[in-house]
Amino acid sequence: MVQLVWLPAKGKPAGTAAFWFNPEHITALTPRFSDAGTTVTLHVRMKLQGLPEGDYWLGNYPSTDDANAGWQNFLTSLSQDPGAAG
Repeated sequence: MVQLVWLPAKGKPAGTAAFWFNPEHITALTPRFSDAGTTVTLHVRMKLQGLPEGDYWLGNYPSTDDANAGWQNFLTSLSQDPGAAG
């Protein structure tokens, strides 16, 4: 069964997908944290088979610890068994 994971759409309501992809197509994955003083922005630098490398927004967080938790949640979403739900 194909598993699709979504990336959030910046500036859109929570739960709005900007991009869907199959985690099996990931060839490179790197987190990027930007601390603006009041918020920490989390991006993922990701290369998928057949696409150019891209920088995708994952969210704004109140602290570095929260952004790290957001990164861990993203990694967990990549490894979830699609047959386990329901």
